[in-house]
Amino acid sequence: MTPAWVEVLNRLAQYGFGLVLFGLPAFAVYRRKAWKASGGTGVPFRVTLIASALGLLIAALAASMALTVNMYGTLADALDVEAVWSVMTGLQVGVALGARLVLTAVFLLVLLFIPDRTTTQLALTLIGGVIVASFAWSGHGAATEGLWALTHLISDVLHLLAAAIWIGALVALTGVLGRASAPRNAALVGDDLKAFSALGTAAVLVIVITGLINSAFLVGVERIGQMASHPYGQILIAKIALFVVMLGLAAANRFVLVPRLERLDLASAPSLSLSLSRLKISVGVETMFGLLVLLAVAAMGRIAPLSGG
Repeated sequence: MTPAWVEVLNRLAQYGFGLVLFGLPAFAVYRRKAWKASGGTGVPFRVTLIASALGLLIAALAASMALTVNMYGTLADALDVEAVWSVMTGLQVGVALGARLVLTAVFLLVLLFIPDRTTTQLALTLIGGVIVASFAWSGHGAATEGLWALTHLISDVLHLLAAAIWIGALVALTGVLGRASAPRNAALVGDDLKAFSALGTAAVLVIVITGLINSAFLVGVERIGQMASHPYGQILIAKIALFVVMLGLAAANRFVLVPRLERLDLASAPSLSLSLSRLKISVGVETMFGLLVLLAVAAMGRIAPLSGG
């Protein structure tokens, strides 16, 4: 049996790499200048996507092997093609893993061998979106039965996609900030953050609405008072608190740090450097809290919700 902490870390790796595979291309389509500014041909973005795709392939392969071991009992079975095939086709979580592996391999091939065009980025965004959706197919959202099963699954998919847009934009902004030393790049950072504000606001609205829907299914209005005494509820409370902190940091970036950067005389190197450093720290901390949110989600995936679904 795979240790719980190993499974949680594997889930975290899959979520982190998978969300980047949708969020970063989506941001590149939305904000083409950021992609170009990352190196003329989007080199750092492409390297990040390649690394994320390879990371997801490794994590998903490890998860499929662990799933086979848990089903059959020995490590040798994880190397047996017939045993692995039966798990990947006979279990819903196995089908989701298999689809994730195939789609990630396709994503990598498109990224490596098809010239960088807007249509290529659209294709990568579509493939990445399906990869992200596959997490819902193997999660609590797919376990709901009855009349509202499809509603819960769609809500879970939208929740993941919106979260991926936010995470992808943070990764993109981190890349742009890393190269923002000249006045031109400093101005571009401000443009990127302002451009993301509308997209980020829409993403937050979707996250909040779908989060409430998912909580209605997995916690239930009648069990809200039990959240603090239940492991699933405790982690959910921590996840919400982390999300609120991320909102605060995003608001500070948009309404405090970026306007301060715009008011500067960009020829003033010390002031420019200080403002950019503050932005880098803020975006870096926001990204760190985003990883903690994903860690909470990874842990929640192993715990039965209050509703028992």
